[in-house]
Order: sequence, then C-alpha cells, then structure tokens
Amino acid sequence: MKDFDHRGRNGSSVQSLDRGLANVAQLAGNPAGVGVSELALHLDLPKRTTHCLLGAPVRSHFAVWDAAGRYRPEDQPLAIAGHEPAN
Repeated sequence: MKDFDHRGRNGSSVQSLDRGLANVAQLAGNPAGVGVSELALHLDLPKRTTHCLLGAPVRSHFAVWDAAGRYRPEDQPLAIAGHEPAN
C-alpha cells in the first residue's frame, strides 16, 4: 500500500476530505479489495472512522463495498486516475 499523509489539518472539514481521499488512494492501489481493518490500520484511523469516510466514495461510485465486506475501487475512477481497471 502507498503511504498517504492525511493528518495535515486537525479539526477541519479539509481533514475529513484528506482522510477520505487517502482511503480512495489506498483502494486504487488494491483493486482486488481491502478490508476496513486493514485500511484503518494503514491510515492510523479507527475502524469506525474509516468505514464512515468510505460512505461518500461508495455513494459517489468511486468505491464498492462487496459481499465479502471488502472495499474496492470502481472501474471508472481507476481509468480517470490512470490505472487499468480489473476485469
């Protein structure tokens, strides 16, 4: 997983955006999917916070929460980010 520093601005909505984008960046590097515990550990966030922050990307179709309980990126945002979609 790539490192992404999301702790730049304490107590602001920018911090939430930074953290949310950090989650999406981690998903882009793990097209097969990743569990919320693994994401939370890597980003040094509580699991509940990580799960809540992934709500917006799921609703916006940047991520999917699959039947196995793993988050994975949607194909279209991967193409936008310059990654090849998984088939």
